Amino acid sequence: MLFYIINLFRKLRRIFFLFLISLSSYSYSFEPFVLKNIIINGNFYTHQDYIIKLLPIKFGDVFYENNIKESINKLYETGCFADIKILVSNDVVNINLKENPIINSLDIIGVKSFDSNYFFNLFDEYSLLTGEFLNKSTLDRVVREIKKHYSTKGLNNVYVDYHIKNISDNLVKIDFFVKEPKCSKIKSIEIIGNQNFSKKEILNLFQSTSSGPLTWYTKTDNFIHDKIDNDIDNLKTFYMNLGYMDFSVLSKQINFSKDNSSIYVYIFIKEGQKYKVNDIQLIGNLNGLDKEIRNLINIKTGDTFSLDKLNSISRNIKELLGNYGYAFADVSILTKKEKLDCLTNIIFKVDLGVKTYINKVRIIGNSRTRDIVIRREMKQLESSLYNYKDIKLSKDRIEKLGFFGNVDFKLQQFSNSEDLIDIDVSIIEKPTGIANLSFGYGSSEKSILSASISEDNIFGSGTDLSLQLNKSKAGNNIVISYHDPYFTKNAISNVLSSYYKSNNPVDNNGNYKLRSMGIGANFGLPISDINKVFLGSSFENNKIILYKKSSSIYHRFVNDYGNRTNAIIFNSGWSQDTRDSILTPSCGMYTKLLFDLSTYNLRYLNFSAQHQHYFKIDNIVLALNGMFDYGFSYSNKKYPAIKNIYAGGIGTIRGYYPSSVGPKDLKTGEYLGGSVRMVANAQIYFPFPGGSRDKSLRCFIFSDLGKVFSDKKTIKHHNKSYNNYVYNCGWRSSVGIGLSWQSPLGLMNISYGIPINNSKEDNIQKLQFQIGTGF
Repeated sequence: MLFYIINLFRKLRRIFFLFLISLSSYSYSFEPFVLKNIIINGNFYTHQDYIIKLLPIKFGDVFYENNIKESINKLYETGCFADIKILVSNDVVNINLKENPIINSLDIIGVKSFDSNYFFNLFDEYSLLTGEFLNKSTLDRVVREIKKHYSTKGLNNVYVDYHIKNISDNLVKIDFFVKEPKCSKIKSIEIIGNQNFSKKEILNLFQSTSSGPLTWYTKTDNFIHDKIDNDIDNLKTFYMNLGYMDFSVLSKQINFSKDNSSIYVYIFIKEGQKYKVNDIQLIGNLNGLDKEIRNLINIKTGDTFSLDKLNSISRNIKELLGNYGYAFADVSILTKKEKLDCLTNIIFKVDLGVKTYINKVRIIGNSRTRDIVIRREMKQLESSLYNYKDIKLSKDRIEKLGFFGNVDFKLQQFSNSEDLIDIDVSIIEKPTGIANLSFGYGSSEKSILSASISEDNIFGSGTDLSLQLNKSKAGNNIVISYHDPYFTKNAISNVLSSYYKSNNPVDNNGNYKLRSMGIGANFGLPISDINKVFLGSSFENNKIILYKKSSSIYHRFVNDYGNRTNAIIFNSGWSQDTRDSILTPSCGMYTKLLFDLSTYNLRYLNFSAQHQHYFKIDNIVLALNGMFDYGFSYSNKKYPAIKNIYAGGIGTIRGYYPSSVGPKDLKTGEYLGGSVRMVANAQIYFPFPGGSRDKSLRCFIFSDLGKVFSDKKTIKHHNKSYNNYVYNCGWRSSVGIGLSWQSPLGLMNISYGIPINNSKEDNIQKLQFQIGTGF
């Protein structure tokens, strides 16, 4: 009996459930209708017109059931609403809203490893701003993003949370709380499975290192997941470039200590066999370019397989074809391994595509810089055949302007035309105005106070204006200059400058002062992208003040020229620059020739020449520098002593006191300089021990040689006693070591030089440093 009662109960329950389903279906059956009206409730801060505009239906449209879901999704996408309900009645849609609260204030607490404003820029990216609606899902995304930023510094277990505090009915205050852990340090990196290369050789490829004596500075022992993955990618590339085509990373194991402060990394690898190239083929419709393309394939049968070399060949072929107008040429590299013989066959499959022409060049992102400033640097012109070389040169020229943080060229194809493209030049402008006040120290000038204000892109015109002030023991300088790189449409540049200088030659014991002021104009004509010729002239007024202890050579100058002189100076020159960097070059050359002709009170000629050459071998850079200066008077008066040239110290001959090499007045102790100077330097840069990943810090060894020649007749004519003078101290040389650091204040060089052939009259200064010099 009990069994029948239970069975009957189950049947009744099923019937009741089916009834509910049928009732639900009946209740929610939907008949399309013509929309007559939309009623919105609960929108206190969001305007009704804005909401209606978002909806997928308008008055008079036929309203379907799927429009409800579409409308709800559209409204949720705005982030303005916490809850949305849509009811339909009598051809009218009722939308009931609950708005998200509005952010009244926003703060982040506990950040130590980043600048105080760093994460507020992140808030901007996610529209997490004061006055905006709060979307809680955005808060969670921001928390994840903050953790990612910390992981880039090796802080992997950072605690991040947020608190929402209600200030009024619909206003909230959001506080993010950060608890920074100690940075996880890599204690060891182990490579398991390496047979052909030592652990040391492999770890030299890594940016990550285990803790060492200098990692407190380099931070290379900070554990960062992405950095380890990049190191593994570099390891794969290393093996593939040496022929190990079957190389693989079997696994990566990372062990944390209990407190997460120490990391132990284990990388298991399988090297495989080393492959050599067997056969090389080039296929495709090459349109008569076979020979030129084959010349770029610089591998041959018997060579060790190298992935980088193949990729380089592919790039070179694409660039070559790009110079012939094939903007979208494709080069596929196919390999077929013969495992038993450890050989591989390589096939280069080339698809030229069609020649393309430039329709338009669009400049995007220049809210301040005028279009013409960018377009005049373009070598790829509209309505011309696409040319890769011109595109690359255009990009380099725009980047060299220094006005933009990023320059990107994108080719936009037409859907209805294969042979026509637009070029979008996307730029991100950066601030070009700089106001700077700094204090420094030089081994010769002692304390240095500098102030400057400059604008490199005045009103977006591409011209620059600067004011510089310097004060040190050596003197005071004020320089105002204006530079227009396109003074004419033919790219002739113009520099207008005026200056005031009050200086004492270094360590002259206050025996005389020289004040100079002048104004000048120079014009530069670029012959090519690396060659430039310039012409100019200037007017200069000099005043010299002598004291009782002043050297007789300066008394002679006053006797010849007076203590006030005026000079009109005409200058010309030529320069060629192929260096890859101005401050820290590693390859290329720099040559400069200058010629000055002075007239009026001071009549003299000056010729200067300098040549620098840089060679890079792996991570070592050899730098060679040579300088020659020659000056003479073309009047019946002697070469003006105030224009004498000096040597000694950083920039010429290290190990000697600045400007001390050359003639010296033994009576007053003054260094007199001379009218001729010859200097040669050789320098070898290498990574700082333990800091090979830090390119801003380099060590170097050097050797310097130089001489300053005096006008013997001038000295003899004025003073018959040679015992008062060392009129020609001969050649001086030195060797030494040094440190070069790209500091926030500029390039800093510290050197320790040891003079080789010095005499008792020389002034030795072994330890020297200065900011802003190359040699």
